[in-house]
Parts: sequence; structure tokens; C-alpha cells
Amino acid sequence: MSQIRSQSNARPRWLWWLVGAVAALVIGCTVVGLVRWRWLASNPLLGDEQENLAAAQIERIGRIQLPPSAAGIQARAGGFQDRFISIRFDIPPAELDAFLKATRYTPSIGPTTKLPFQSIAVDAPWWRPQDAQRFEAGQNFVDGISQSVLVDMTSAERYIVYVQTFET
Repeated sequence: MSQIRSQSNARPRWLWWLVGAVAALVIGCTVVGLVRWRWLASNPLLGDEQENLAAAQIERIGRIQLPPSAAGIQARAGGFQDRFISIRFDIPPAELDAFLKATRYTPSIGPTTKLPFQSIAVDAPWWRPQDAQRFEAGQNFVDGISQSVLVDMTSAERYIVYVQTFET
């Protein structure tokens, strides 16, 4: 009789352990999901595009150093697993060489007839590299980072610089 009681008690105890483990797994997954959702909501570059970026964010994501006299700075960044940023600004021609030396992933640029990238969106009126009449461009891919630079030299007073950086 005591043997029958101990067998019947063993099953419920084992069953309670299983129910407890499943409950802990469900609670753990819920907590991880909530933390992930909260983290995605606080990081605007994940899964969505953003244009309201500070200069420091542009430099970090674009892996460039903006020249001190850069004006008309515009950028659009986004991504999820891969990050990207498209940057546009204008500078005096005298600052071009210093800027290009700071673009770690772009080799020396030269005259070309081929645009190194496509338009980012129809709704970005500031992104117009295809309008350049006279330009030089270059691109490179190193360590999972692709960077393209196009310098619109149509105006002799100020150059318009377009940079796209993709990080995979």
C-alpha cells in the first residue's frame, strides 16, 4: 500500500516540475520580447529610416569626419541587420582633400561618368547626385563596410559632397 502511494505521489511531483519549467519558459520569452521591443523602440535606426540626425551620429554611422565649414548637411540613416546612411553637404573646394583623407573606406576619387550609387528615395529632394554636371567619384568595400563618395564640382565656389555608407 505504501508503495502505491509513493508511485502516485511521484507523478504529480514530476508533472509540477514540467508545468513550472514551461511557465518559466513562457515568462522568460515574454520578458525577452518586451526588452527587445523596448530596445527597438529606443533605437530609431533599427527597422526605420531617420533624417533628424546630429552631426556626431552622421559621422559615427557614416564613418566620416564632417569638415568644420560643411553646410547644408542632410542625412538619412536606417537599417535593421545592415545599417546604411546617405549624407549630403557642401564645402569649399579648398577643404576637399582634407575631407577625402578622412574617409577611411574611400580611395582617391577621380573623374568618372558612372554614378557610384542610386537615388535613395523619390521623397528626398536634397539627394540629387544625378544632377551633377562635373563630378568625381570613388567607392570601396573593406571589412563589411561599403562607402561611395561623389563630389559635384559643377559650382566652383562650393562643392556638393554625397556619401553613402553601408555596413553589413
